[in-house]
Amino acid sequence: LHALAGTSSGALRSVAMPRVPTTTVAPAAVSSAHAGAVYALSPDRDSDNARIITGGDDGLARVWNVASLLDERTDCAKKGAVVSLAAPVRSNRHGATPCVPEVNAARLASEKAWAACGDGVAVRWDINAQPATPVKSSRASASAAKHALAPLRSWRVDDSLASLLSLAPVDDVNTFAVGMESAAVGLIDSRTANGIAARIGLKGATNVAPPVSALCTPALGSDWLYCGMGDGTVAVVSLAAQGVVARVNAWRGGGDDGAGGAVLSLVPDGNGAVLAAGDSS
Repeated sequence: LHALAGTSSGALRSVAMPRVPTTTVAPAAVSSAHAGAVYALSPDRDSDNARIITGGDDGLARVWNVASLLDERTDCAKKGAVVSLAAPVRSNRHGATPCVPEVNAARLASEKAWAACGDGVAVRWDINAQPATPVKSSRASASAAKHALAPLRSWRVDDSLASLLSLAPVDDVNTFAVGMESAAVGLIDSRTANGIAARIGLKGATNVAPPVSALCTPALGSDWLYCGMGDGTVAVVSLAAQGVVARVNAWRGGGDDGAGGAVLSLVPDGNGAVLAAGDSS
């Protein structure tokens, strides 16, 4: 049993989990993944966890074979990604120097990849059907930039350029939700011309607007969307009603005062319950 973790230095570390409790575990293997921090790491839901996708500060999402990452005999410099995916480079709001948006969340399924980016844009790639294009990023490594794939489609979810922080598939490979820095969730249906199916505001009763830092559904096709918030709460959204139906403090001190710390990760257990993790003390 191994765990994979992304670091602020851009590395991927694989750790062999101990059979008995221990306080420290040394990494079994280390791979250089991104030029800058790793912000996202998610398994491929259709490959039985044989692949993962990562996203980083360098504006790339990258797909990896897990077996290669776990191989301690392979030099970390040779553990290359299966494919690199480039977030679109855009001019900033003043039309000056183009900015490279960080990839804050990424998902992979059925040879399609999605990302939520730091400039308010959601992106989709078709891994098998797209040619490589150079990445206009001084932060991406030369080899990754040379072979990166351009997006198949992209959607500006937030016109203010506020960051998209989280992402979750809703029902299939075409519909997904993105969590916004501006306390809202955007629903995207890639089969439609506009793509933006809905925008659901998540401000609380006191009008506090914490960012949506984590998203998950209990199962594909479910009406419920769980939204981890920056104030330590989890907002439960009905997709059919397009509104919040419940709010839960993830831990003591959560709420509008933000004392509980942000909910940074949500994972369903397959039985309707959800595990929350974050920076709570």
